[in-house]
Amino acid sequence: MSNLIHSNTAIDGILQGMSKVAEVVGSTYGPNGRNVVIEDEDGRPHITKDGVTVAKSIDFERSDWKIGASLIKDAAIKTLKEVGDGTTTTTILANAAASMGIRMVKDRNLNPFKLRTYLDKYMNSIIKYLRSISSPIVPSDKETLLKVALNSANGDEELAEKVTDLFMQIGKDGVVFVKNSEILGVHTQVIKGISIDRGYVSPMFCVNGQSSLTLDNCKILIARKVIRDYKEIIPYMQEASTEGRPILLIVPEVDNTVTELFLTNVYNGVIQGCIVQAPFSNERQDDFFQDLGIASGAIKEDKDKSSMYLLGNAEKVIVGRYDTEFRGLTHDKSAYKRHLAFLEDLVQTQTDRLLAEKAGERLAMFAGSIGYIHVGASSETEVLELKDKLDDVIHAVKAALKEGTVPAGGVALNNAAHLLEFEYSMEGNHIPESYESEEDKAAFEIMVRLCKIPYESLGIPVSTSKDPTKVVYTALKNAISVAGMLFTSKYVILND
Repeated sequence: MSNLIHSNTAIDGILQGMSKVAEVVGSTYGPNGRNVVIEDEDGRPHITKDGVTVAKSIDFERSDWKIGASLIKDAAIKTLKEVGDGTTTTTILANAAASMGIRMVKDRNLNPFKLRTYLDKYMNSIIKYLRSISSPIVPSDKETLLKVALNSANGDEELAEKVTDLFMQIGKDGVVFVKNSEILGVHTQVIKGISIDRGYVSPMFCVNGQSSLTLDNCKILIARKVIRDYKEIIPYMQEASTEGRPILLIVPEVDNTVTELFLTNVYNGVIQGCIVQAPFSNERQDDFFQDLGIASGAIKEDKDKSSMYLLGNAEKVIVGRYDTEFRGLTHDKSAYKRHLAFLEDLVQTQTDRLLAEKAGERLAMFAGSIGYIHVGASSETEVLELKDKLDDVIHAVKAALKEGTVPAGGVALNNAAHLLEFEYSMEGNHIPESYESEEDKAAFEIMVRLCKIPYESLGIPVSTSKDPTKVVYTALKNAISVAGMLFTSKYVILND
C-alpha cells in the first residue's frame, strides 16, 4: 500500500533521516574524528572511520527517514566512485545544503528550480577558484604527497609514509592492490614487470611441496582461444623442449585432458612448464593478451594481433597459487613504445571514471608499475579497519597526483566562500541589490554558508595539510546535486 504525503510533513521526515546519518558520519570527520563500531551480519564488530562504510550501515524503520538516509548514501557513493575519497565531506555538505534549500524555498516562497540554477552558478565559481589555486604534484614530491596521505590517514604517520613511498616508486599511473597477510603489520612490495591475480590451474605443477614455481628463460605461449585438444599446442611444446627452455601456457580456458597431458609430460621430464588461466573476460581479456603479447615480444607488428597463438619470452616467470609475475620481458622496442603511447593517450582522453580507471590499470600493468600492500593483524576487525583506512589514503594520493592539491582542513572552501563574499560586497565594487532575483540571493547565501562548514566543523583546521583538489570539488558538486533533487520535489509517496 502506498500513501501520498505532502512535502510539509514527509520531506521534513526525509531531512531528519539525512541529519541523523550526517551526525554519525560527521563524527568521523578530520584527523581528530572518532571511530564508529558497526555490527556485521555475524554479530562481529567492524571499527572504521570510513564515511561511506558508516553511511551504508545505517538503516531506519521509518520510511521517510529511510529515504533521507538513501539520498545521502547515494551522494557519498557517487563521490566514492568518482574519486575514491571525500565521502564524509559529501555527507556533511549534502545534509546542510538540503536543509538550507528546503527552508529557504518554504520561508521565502522561492522558485526551487531557479534556486537550483543559481546554486550551480555559484558552485561553478567555487570549482573554478579551487582549480585556479590547485598546486600540481609529481611522485617525487615526497613532502606534499606525505601531507595528502597523512591527512587522509587521520594522522597515522607510519601508514602515510608507506603509501607515499610506494607511489614514489610506481608513479602516478601505478596500480596498488591491498592483500591480506599472515604477517602482522603493513608491508609494501613493488613488482617490476607484469603481474596478474591468476595462478597455476593445478597445484600438481609444483613439486617437492613448493607453493610456487619459477620458470627461468621462459617461453610464453599466449593462446587466445579455449584449448580442447592437446595436439594444437604440441608444436610449441616441441620447440620449447628442443631449446631446453620451460614454457608457460596462458589461456582463457583449458580442457582437463589437456592439463593432464601437459602434467604427464612435465613429470616425465619431456618439458618444464605450467598452465595459467588468463584474467578478465571478453574485451578486457583481449586487451590483456594484446598488452602481454607486445610486452613479451609475441606481437611485433599489427598483423600479429589476429593470431590465435602468440609466442613471447621472459627472463623469469614466477607462478603462485593466486598470482603470476612476468619479469624481464623481451620485446620489440618500437612496438613497445608505440603501444605505451597509445595507452597513455587512452588514459588521458577517457572521460568515464570507471573506464579511465581500467585504462590506468592497463597502463600500469603494461608498464610494470604495480604496488602491493600486505595487511596483517591479530583480528579480522583490525584488518578491515586498516584496509578501510588504506583505501582512503591510496585514492587520495592518486587523486592528488591527477589534479593537484589545495589546503586541507576546509581551508580551501572557506577561502572560496570569503572570495564570493568579497565579490558581492562594496569592496568588490558590487552592491547587494545586484542580485538578479531572490533565488539568486538565497543561492549565494547557501553557497557561502556551505563552504564555511568543513572549516568550522574541525575547530582548529590543519592548514599545513593538503587535500586533493578533485576530491574537494567533487564532494561539493555531489552534495549540491542531491540537495537540489530534494528541494525541487513537492510530494512523497511512501510504501507501508
